[in-house]
Amino acid sequence: MATVVVPRVMMAMVKAELVGKVSLANSYVVGEKITAIANGKDAGKISVFILDKNGNGVSGKAVMMQGEGSLGSKSGMSDKDGKVTAEFVSEAAGQYPVQALVGGSAMGKSITLTFSKD
Repeated sequence: MATVVVPRVMMAMVKAELVGKVSLANSYVVGEKITAIANGKDAGKISVFILDKNGNGVSGKAVMMQGEGSLGSKSGMSDKDGKVTAEFVSEAAGQYPVQALVGGSAMGKSITLTFSKD
């Protein structure tokens, strides 16, 4: 009887280890504020949600958001909900795509921030 119980316990442990793995297909990027004034102070705001295959947030994952042009990059760790938020400023008007990477892997989804002079 004990030999039947041990494999079931081991299987449950393996399944538990799979929880928390990132699903790039389920993860997404949100432009919380995609327009801003190009004055070096007003910020565009982007959030990335890192989710597992079941749609649950995954905490403690390194996320980098790379902006084109003068935006540069921002990085952070996902919180308990799988969320990382970054703000970008620019003094130059224009449209700047921002790409999110999770653990070095591109999400394949980007948000474009628009900075205007007025």
